[in-house]
Amino acid sequence: MKIKNFISIFLLCSVFSNAQVGIRTTTPNSTLAVAGSLGADYKQITATAYNITATDHYITYDGAANATFTLPVIGTGSTSYTGRIYKIKNISASSITLQASSGNTLRIDNTPVSSFVIPTGAYAEVVNNSNTTGGTWDLSFTVLPKPSNVEIYGVQLSIPPHGGALRE
Repeated sequence: MKIKNFISIFLLCSVFSNAQVGIRTTTPNSTLAVAGSLGADYKQITATAYNITATDHYITYDGAANATFTLPVIGTGSTSYTGRIYKIKNISASSITLQASSGNTLRIDNTPVSSFVIPTGAYAEVVNNSNTTGGTWDLSFTVLPKPSNVEIYGVQLSIPPHGGALRE
């Protein structure tokens, strides 16, 4: 009887090892499906040097001078950071230099660089691409600040009628 129970538990665990998990849904359509909002760590930094941590997610900079943010060192196992996403917004009047550490790189258009400058009013998103031979972080999304010296004036367009004969 004990062997039968053990086999039943083993089979039950095997079925759930590939299961999909749903939060506020009974029909998850992904490995993890969340029917609702998602919260992640948010920090507002004023220091001019900041080492991004494993628990960071969204970081806003509001310091008084140019800053340097350093990404974590990419390792193996629990420090591989594969798929890790960091979102960084610069709301200061200064710039942020986002830099990789310990031989890791940032990849922009398939070109590895050691750092990237996030100017005033800009936003950057980086993701670890699981590159184990160079530790590359992909600069996956950037938004530059809106220009402050551009003005748009109203215009009027005349569009002729369509879908029928032209009228005179």
